[in-house]
Amino acid sequence: MRQTDPIDDEPATVALSPDETLCLNALRDGLATKRSLADATGLSLYKVTRTLETLRIMGLAEAVTATPGARQGWFPTPRGAAVEITTDGSAARRLPPSARRLLDCLDQPRTHADLAHRMGLSRERIRQIVNRLRSDGAIKVSAPGPSPEFVARIDDPRPFLDGLQVAALSRLSEEGATSVHRLTGALKISAEQADGLFEGLRAAGLVNMDPSIMSDRPQVRLTEAGANHPQRKPVLSKVKPDRLPMYSDRVLSVLTYLAHNGPTQTAQIGRDLGIGFKSMNALMQYLKRRGIAYKTGSARYAPHALTEKGHQLRDELSNRASSSPPASP
Repeated sequence: MRQTDPIDDEPATVALSPDETLCLNALRDGLATKRSLADATGLSLYKVTRTLETLRIMGLAEAVTATPGARQGWFPTPRGAAVEITTDGSAARRLPPSARRLLDCLDQPRTHADLAHRMGLSRERIRQIVNRLRSDGAIKVSAPGPSPEFVARIDDPRPFLDGLQVAALSRLSEEGATSVHRLTGALKISAEQADGLFEGLRAAGLVNMDPSIMSDRPQVRLTEAGANHPQRKPVLSKVKPDRLPMYSDRVLSVLTYLAHNGPTQTAQIGRDLGIGFKSMNALMQYLKRRGIAYKTGSARYAPHALTEKGHQLRDELSNRASSSPPASP
């Protein structure tokens, strides 16, 4: 005869199989229907039904109908709500082959659709496997929202992003740094929201915050981790990088020369790069006026060197040149 109330001689602990443990814990969390239990545990409806019947016979769960004709709900008995659960070693929960295959596919965070395609299973079946692995503590999932749900191994160090972080990371171009002001306008958020947004991405190692070359406005630049983050959407239209004060192969060659060789006389730079003296002198005067280069002494032919802005401009020109597609023949 089933008992629904605890008595003094009943043991304080009970040995349950993993499936029974999952179902009883779900009942304790307030889930009452077989469908909600199946979703939470990753078990099939058939297994949930069999497991609930076992828990009923053990006096740990009971089916209750609130009113005639209403749907039956399941609840833990007083003993089921209070008893301490231990694992039944003879019924150790082993992962089925499909669950092991899914774990093997998680070399990086993936969506349900991606996993279904790779494993040749339906999305509903993937959802069941994911729920089972999640209940086992083997995987984690991203927060629900407008973006597809991502699944990752529990030990994957990559952080999940919320919807706004996904949008910001996806709008950044790999070609160069973009001002926070332009990104804020593109995302249609306030300056206060932008501060928290980009600080969070920076702390996660997905972007760098760089000082602008020619203004006081900070710039945002994708890191390698940010560009390769699984949740970033490469197809989303990008916010163009800020326009540089100058952009030419000749300027890049001069800045690179000074970065590698240090202070050098203008005439020597021209000879080494094959640039005529008048052209080289005019370019150097222009670089000095823009704060890109400076004269290291008061002598007429004193060497020139790069300022801090000059080094920043050289790095930015080099990055954009390497990320630009090769010109068609």
